Amino acid sequence: MDLRFFDDPLPEVTGDPVRGTRRVKFVRNAWYMGAWSRELAEKPVARTLLNEPVVMFRTNHGAVGALRDVCPHRAVPLSLGL
Repeated sequence: MDLRFFDDPLPEVTGDPVRGTRRVKFVRNAWYMGAWSRELAEKPVARTLLNEPVVMFRTNHGAVGALRDVCPHRAVPLSLGL
């Protein structure tokens, strides 16, 4: 398992002055909480985790799933349910 730790006590932050966004380096291949169990009901839940768009959902049998929130065919968010 590849855990990427950084020597800096604080995460590295870079900014984009045009868009006003911030990029932070995170530890990958680690567990992060994405939503409370009660939030995952009937509709998909869209979140941004580690600067990546993620859609979380429950299957018909109640299992939880998560995918990158981008349709590979049309490049639209899967969370829109189109």
